[in-house]
Amino acid sequence: MSPRHTVGVGDHQLPPPGEFGAAFVAFMRAMQEVADAPEPPWVASLREHLGTEPAELPVTAATFREADRPNLQLAFDAVLPERELIGLPPHMGGGFSSLLGPAYGFAFVGGRGASPRYLDVALGDGRVVHCIANAMLLVEFGGAPVALVISDGEDERGPRMMGPMGPVSEVRVEGISPAVEAVSRLFAAIRAAMLEHNVFRGRIISINGDGGVTFQGVTEVARDSIVLPTAHSNASSSMRLGSRRTPPSCVRLGGT
Repeated sequence: MSPRHTVGVGDHQLPPPGEFGAAFVAFMRAMQEVADAPEPPWVASLREHLGTEPAELPVTAATFREADRPNLQLAFDAVLPERELIGLPPHMGGGFSSLLGPAYGFAFVGGRGASPRYLDVALGDGRVVHCIANAMLLVEFGGAPVALVISDGEDERGPRMMGPMGPVSEVRVEGISPAVEAVSRLFAAIRAAMLEHNVFRGRIISINGDGGVTFQGVTEVARDSIVLPTAHSNASSSMRLGSRRTPPSCVRLGGT
């Protein structure tokens, strides 16, 4: 049996540090249960938008790779052009579980509202997509009110996805609605719009270790500067350019 460590204070003996720590944690939990925590401003906004208590609604989530962040933003712009954005304090990660959990009020004590956080993603051709990085969205879809939370996909457990080179960053979108099926239909519409507005189409990219993407610049090549091997010309019945045949080793596109 390990010796009992006590500290004497006058004629009193204090309990061992482990026992004192456990008693202190129990005390703090009891105080939390009876204390009145302030309600963060986004809870009232959610209640008004959804027409019910947001904490009672099931949460539907979807995750997207960091590389798809610009595609996701373009999909939001196409599917949800009308939206209200609510900023969230930086420490309130983890989606609705953090925003509406039992301790959400205490996490907000002493805090203030925040502006939505954005991230600019350069596409390598001079275009930049202004992406929502962390915010709450209040929208209507299919006649139903929907609330979304966009975050970096991390909570107290860290990144949710692992790749061959380690943790992979992701974008996490959670949705709640009194019409539960509306969230799934919205996610399906967003994925379809991502394909339609895919910024990778016709581009050269490199994948970073964290799952991000770097767009590579491409030098424009004129058509008459392209030279193909003879095999390609044979497949098109010995391509003729004007009234002359090209040398047997290659075929030049464009010109005569």
